[in-house]
Amino acid sequence: MPRIRWKATLTAQELAPLIAIADASIAAIQADIQQLHAFVPYHAGGAQQAVTTVNWPPAGPQRYTTHMQEHSEMVAVAASTGGVAPIWAVNAGGHVVANNGVQIQHANYFTDLPHCGYCTVMLWVLDLPLGAPTEGRYNLAVNLEYTVPANVLNNVDLLSRLLNANTGGNPAMIVLKKMINPFLQNQPAEWVLRWRRASSSATRRSRPPRLRRRWCLTGRRKPRRTGSMSMSSISAGTRCWSRFGRSSTRGSTTMCSRTPRTAGLRAEGLA
Repeated sequence: MPRIRWKATLTAQELAPLIAIADASIAAIQADIQQLHAFVPYHAGGAQQAVTTVNWPPAGPQRYTTHMQEHSEMVAVAASTGGVAPIWAVNAGGHVVANNGVQIQHANYFTDLPHCGYCTVMLWVLDLPLGAPTEGRYNLAVNLEYTVPANVLNNVDLLSRLLNANTGGNPAMIVLKKMINPFLQNQPAEWVLRWRRASSSATRRSRPPRLRRRWCLTGRRKPRRTGSMSMSSISAGTRCWSRFGRSSTRGSTTMCSRTPRTAGLRAEGLA
């Protein structure tokens, strides 16, 4: 039975064009931000601890600080979109929205220090209010230790927008497939990327829809099991954040994971 065959390693030469795609996308996102928000100097360098406040009536202000490598902005997103009674959600498109339909404004979500470059981009693509944006490089980000909540990390639409100048839809998925192609032994024209919204059970209807991915071979019987990559594994392989950290790609990168098979929307013309 046909299988999606992963490469054991990728060389720096194979990764270089992928880094260029991610780098160009982040540059375009930053240019869009600068049209509305002037960048300010970033002096924190990880030494100062920012506080992000979520003010969502009728509850009083909730304040969050950096925890481990998760910046206060992302800690606030995790707390507000998770837990027993979340007030917001990360929807299927990778945007943070309020569960009651009210628009999230700056008075509802703000940070007392300038955002680092990572948070600046993430808040922008999540559609959350920006305070003082920067291009600052967090001191440990070169090691890919910038942490985001799980519901952000695993959102395929958000990942594809990060790789396609914050523009989603089929063009973004085409870019995503181009990023995946080098990690496979299969020829690019021999497989397609499929995904669909996973149906939720009655007990989980309050949660935002999830997206499941599928890799399958073109014109052949669908494999029983297929490989997948999360945001973390793709960023580890392509150094998606290289514009900020300027991380070098030394040696090789190993990737391999599995997910249950699914069916769904077919992305055409992805070779």
